[in-house]
Amino acid sequence: MGRPARIVLAGQGVNAFGIGLVMPFLLVYLHQVRGIPLGTTGILLAIPGLVGFGIGPLAGTASDRLGAKSVLVAGSAVSGLASLLLPLVHGPAGAIPVLLLMGLGFAVFFTSQTGLLSLLVEGPALDRLYALDFVLLNAGIGVGGLVAGAVVSVHRPGSFTVVYLVDGLTSLAYAVLVSQVPVPRRAPRAERPTGSY
Repeated sequence: MGRPARIVLAGQGVNAFGIGLVMPFLLVYLHQVRGIPLGTTGILLAIPGLVGFGIGPLAGTASDRLGAKSVLVAGSAVSGLASLLLPLVHGPAGAIPVLLLMGLGFAVFFTSQTGLLSLLVEGPALDRLYALDFVLLNAGIGVGGLVAGAVVSVHRPGSFTVVYLVDGLTSLAYAVLVSQVPVPRRAPRAERPTGSY
């Protein structure tokens, strides 16, 4: 599949591990550590998904126009920033902008990563690459969740800060890694047989 695609996949695995550190215990953090009522926490946790639903198509268009690699780097950096800001959340008002950033980062980097992979590999190998991409995503989230489960405790709020910092660093490392990936020139979109976002 080539070195550039392997780099993106390795970065995806590390980034997914960071996501796994955060996502399974975000409800616990907001409700039990920060004292946000459970109903409000549930509403807050819908924010990233709603943002992703609205931003996903725009992220695809941006990938087409600005380049999937550039958009992926920006999305990963935004996602990392959101995780680094999570320890500063103390109530619903502080959670809203952080979760908006998180949703924006996720939507942008997941969409543009798929586009970037399609530029790095062509033909039948692309199907296998997409399959491997999702295997690494699920494995990373699963392993990250297991590690976070062994680390975090509501009796030690700083333990949540540790996993959020690690997630932020994995996202930023992914952005740096992907920024180094050479992307081959392809025929202009009008000449390519496949569609765009």
